[in-house]
Amino acid sequence: MKNELLFFSFFLFFISCNPKDIKSKLIIEKKEFSKEHCPGDSCAEVFFSWPAIISGPQKEKINRDILNKLAGYTSLEESPSMDLDGGVEAFFEEFKNFKSEFPDASAGWSIEVQAEISFDSLGILSVNFQEYNYMGGAHPNSSQTFLNFDKLTGNLLSNQEIVLDKALLLKLVEDDFRSFYEIEENIDIREDDRFFIPESGFPLAQAIGYAGENLKLIYNPYEIAPYVMGSTYIEIPLKDLKGIVKL
Repeated sequence: MKNELLFFSFFLFFISCNPKDIKSKLIIEKKEFSKEHCPGDSCAEVFFSWPAIISGPQKEKINRDILNKLAGYTSLEESPSMDLDGGVEAFFEEFKNFKSEFPDASAGWSIEVQAEISFDSLGILSVNFQEYNYMGGAHPNSSQTFLNFDKLTGNLLSNQEIVLDKALLLKLVEDDFRSFYEIEENIDIREDDRFFIPESGFPLAQAIGYAGENLKLIYNPYEIAPYVMGSTYIEIPLKDLKGIVKL
């Protein structure tokens, strides 16, 4: 009888678990890459840190997409085609050309990107990328973004695949945005000259990802507001998003 009860208890525990979560937590190793190039009295520097997955059926696929994302930060082109090492060398070559054209420019160039796992549950893996760069100009630039993966397949999830009900999510995000910036409900956000809101209306952020127990949306500088306003962060508990986003 005891054995039967023990088996029944185990069976209930097993079927109550989400199969995707039984194998949920991945084994991660932190990787770092840093290098500098000094063709004269100033230098170009790069620093990257990221999570490398060392255990998991889709580790090669996910690791490749993370490295491709990092390589993209080194390119001044919209569609980079190089790996990380090649991208860094191309970045240094761009700096060398810049110094040849503008020898009196004293400031160096730099790129720093730190990527971390922000979510690993429900069959979803989110990687948050925080980037800082300076390549001349009046000020440095910074941004954040996410890569979201289906851990079962290793495929990247687009924002369209994450968001199941855009209208409902947009309403929640806009309410939080209005509250943070103290915009009254009866005022069209497009009439507030602090922001760059398109004629089509208030948009979802381009950077959407899972973080902790929340869905996080990040409006980076220049996305809907000037640089001086910095980034805007909206976090909504996942428990309030059933049927609205992929869970």
